[in-house]
Amino acid sequence: MGHGVPRLALHQLTETYDSCMPSLFDRVCINLQAVDTVRRMGLLKPKMASTALQSAKRWGPTLAAGYAAGVARRGDQAAVIDDEGTLTFRQVHQQSSALANALAERGVGPETPVALLARNSRWFVLAVAALDKLGATVLYMNTGFAGPQLAEVLEREGCDLLLHDDEFSEAVAGYAPDVQRLVCDRAPADGTEDLPALVAAASTTDPPKPERQGRQVILTSGTTGTPKGASRSKESLGAGLAAATAIFQRVPFRTEDVHAVPAPMFHSLGNASLLAAATMSHTLVLARRFEPEHLLAQIEAHRVRVVTVVPVMLQRVLALPTEVTERYDTSSLEVVFCSGSALPGSLATQWM
Repeated sequence: MGHGVPRLALHQLTETYDSCMPSLFDRVCINLQAVDTVRRMGLLKPKMASTALQSAKRWGPTLAAGYAAGVARRGDQAAVIDDEGTLTFRQVHQQSSALANALAERGVGPETPVALLARNSRWFVLAVAALDKLGATVLYMNTGFAGPQLAEVLEREGCDLLLHDDEFSEAVAGYAPDVQRLVCDRAPADGTEDLPALVAAASTTDPPKPERQGRQVILTSGTTGTPKGASRSKESLGAGLAAATAIFQRVPFRTEDVHAVPAPMFHSLGNASLLAAATMSHTLVLARRFEPEHLLAQIEAHRVRVVTVVPVMLQRVLALPTEVTERYDTSSLEVVFCSGSALPGSLATQWM
């Protein structure tokens, strides 16, 4: 690529950490490892640690807590850059509080199951942070679902509210007509309420602390039938801490990185990167659809240091003609966080 191909740290994580709660000794070791890891990442600076702890006390280890803490660290700096422009950390925090207040008026509260069918954008981030602030259960829906799959999952999980991008309006109306809907990205032609309007009209005051921490439900691949939900909640924080510590020990994230995430955020890899970005006050660079040349353009324009991808995305970038890749300066890129499927050794070597 332009200015030479940087030597990248390419990380393929294949281990799973969904085992049972570790023993007392294991938990102590995990906690000590976690403290050492966050110290090396710069997260134990007094101001950063204090705001992070205050936010976590209110909302738990969630996206909402990460962006609330980010206000003190990088309030008016870029938090999310997407197809619509830029949001600062302050704007993400305030707009997610406004959305939380609007959703609360519509009956959303602790443990309310809410489905999210959206591509990578500010509205995905704002929706999750808002639902975190209410203690709701977020069900991440695959944007590749066919109508019957969508209807079956919504019924099985008991979702009465669906937040979705406008491009899915027709499928949702046809297969889930009885589910209350809010459109994420713009006012639809059928008059359904949309999140931008709700945010503009609601108070940006933080909602009351929820009675209990919310849950995140990520669907399985569904290779043997309709996808099933894998829940992540406070009860699994012991295993979650072990997984987070292992990732942060292996992947050289830094605080305030510029981090592009073309991997879908409704999947585990993209979702973990979203939470990591919020926790470490990264500038998150997003696009609704992955296009290999557009990713190179984003890396050059925003001086991206970290990208989160699945292997097929690497293959598509490498398949670009040389005259295309040489147009872009990708020298800022140092870390490629890659998972989601097997990474062929030849692909890793070719990328490096």
